[in-house]
Amino acid sequence: MKRWWICLSGCLLLMGAIALAGWGALLFAPWGCASLGEVRSGPRSAATVPRVPQGFEQSGPGTGEDGWAKQIIHKVSGLKCELISSGEFVMGSPASEPDRWIVDEDQHRVKIPRPFYLGKYEVTRGQFASFIRKTGYKCDYSRGRFEPFREWLPSTPDSSWQEGKGWVTNPGHQWKGGSWVLLPGHHGVFVFEEEASWENPGFEQTDEHPVVCVSRDDALAFCKWVGGRLPTEAEWEYACRAGTTTAFPWGEDPAGGEGWCNIADQTIQKAFGKYGDAAPWSDGYVYTSPVGSFKPNSWGLYDMVGNVGEWCSDVFGSDAGPTSGPQSATEQDYIRRGSSWGNSTFACRSAFRLPLPGEMRSNTCGFRVAVDAR
Repeated sequence: MKRWWICLSGCLLLMGAIALAGWGALLFAPWGCASLGEVRSGPRSAATVPRVPQGFEQSGPGTGEDGWAKQIIHKVSGLKCELISSGEFVMGSPASEPDRWIVDEDQHRVKIPRPFYLGKYEVTRGQFASFIRKTGYKCDYSRGRFEPFREWLPSTPDSSWQEGKGWVTNPGHQWKGGSWVLLPGHHGVFVFEEEASWENPGFEQTDEHPVVCVSRDDALAFCKWVGGRLPTEAEWEYACRAGTTTAFPWGEDPAGGEGWCNIADQTIQKAFGKYGDAAPWSDGYVYTSPVGSFKPNSWGLYDMVGNVGEWCSDVFGSDAGPTSGPQSATEQDYIRRGSSWGNSTFACRSAFRLPLPGEMRSNTCGFRVAVDAR
């Protein structure tokens, strides 16, 4: 009899424990508390985990708009990108802005409808070399594609297009033996010849310098490899301005650009003699500099002006870019944004834009990658 009572008591206790566990799960689970037998190591909400595009991983602390990581890095190439939030800004320049370029820069309001990522730096020679090795991609120069083009800042601004030669902007040059020859007493710096390539831009570079002498198609191929694209012209200026409304990223005075950018200054003046309107300071570089050598803007982006110009996705048109989003590319001339090591301060204005043939390979032009936040 005693044994029977002990067994019954044990069964009742076991049933009570099971019921208590069930009620505990119902009562406490809705409040985020752990039910019996469950161990929590951290938050369960997926919203607390930073979102990153495919092929990338988070490279810095914090999350931004819609939960996207503020900083990311491509797992294969090492390409670093910063999150750019959506917003609106006034694109272009006022008619009163000094050194306003001949290409239309009429002001208009632009909406950036969604966040996106933009390369923290211009794509480097080392990153582009890795792309070539891993994919076997054949650049335009290796396939015989070439748009004859040569550009410089002459002391005499007369210019004309000469078939089979390029854009002639200085009567001090002559076309001899398949290339331009500089006559005594004149200067010329930028060389665009059929043999020019990212491996042979006409001056020495390291893997930390921005890649140059790449056509727009070459740039697009790299962007596709990392899961990105070229930025639209509107996105580029939005990121370059980084909330500023002044002519230059640093303010209204062109003389304030020292330390901000690698452009034509007293360093290049010393190397080549008389050189247009060289900036009054010395940045220490005649040609390209390692990416990130100068001040970033307030959004953490380096070399948005100076070092090399950058391909954008837009076709050149009469208006300074679309009112929002990408623009289809179906024509010959495309947009290059930003100034280069061979430009003076006039090209450092945030609104500066330049149309170029897509096949052109210039040792003053490279690119940076945009990545959709999705």
